[in-house]
Amino acid sequence: MSTETSPTPARLNHAAVVALIGRDIVNGKYAVGEILPFEEEFVEKLDVGRGVIREAIRVLAAKGLVETRPKRGTQVLPSSMWQLLDPEILFWRIGQDFDPKFLRDLTDLRSMIEPAACALAAERATDPELQLIAALTRELNYAKDDELAFIEADLKFHRTIMQSTHNDILVQIGVAIESVLRLSVEVTVGIGHGRRIEEHEKVANAICNRQASKARNAMADLIGLNVLDIASILGTAFSNPKK
Repeated sequence: MSTETSPTPARLNHAAVVALIGRDIVNGKYAVGEILPFEEEFVEKLDVGRGVIREAIRVLAAKGLVETRPKRGTQVLPSSMWQLLDPEILFWRIGQDFDPKFLRDLTDLRSMIEPAACALAAERATDPELQLIAALTRELNYAKDDELAFIEADLKFHRTIMQSTHNDILVQIGVAIESVLRLSVEVTVGIGHGRRIEEHEKVANAICNRQASKARNAMADLIGLNVLDIASILGTAFSNPKK
């Protein structure tokens, strides 16, 4: 008779509990103003210790998702209070049902930040970084018929530009920029829109020639065309987010 036993399932760690509860909040399982289940309920449901739950709630509070007060419990806060550029919150939101307004909000951020970043990259990029930016435009062209390869090359192109600013704060903001890029490219490229290879080449050429003003304008033009591409697909839900 076999003496083998089934492996004991691993208990959830602190990070997994943060992700589980955080994703439920972002996805609307817990409504704004709702009081989260008591600590004992989470302990029983998730089979973890009280300390893990307490630390997870503390982390979620630091991200602005919840607020804990004595005698009231832990209350879900409105999205306007969330740390929206937090990488985990971005990841949770992108994973939920598609939200055109969220994409528009991120696109607005991109429009304000990325053209200026291109101007800085034109002034500050090292020679190896310029070579990489040029090489990535060629990679975009090679990958134009391969959706997944194009998306990854496009993300790397824009990521390299942000890194070439040599501004640590902009690089951090680049996390949000990359989120909107992935969303917008997935929306447009899959049905034949949004590759805009010629416009990417104009951005790269301006940066590589260290023409800061042209780089700024070329990226603004590229983003403007991207906005039109998305609006042609999503309609007023994207172009007029208040409606």
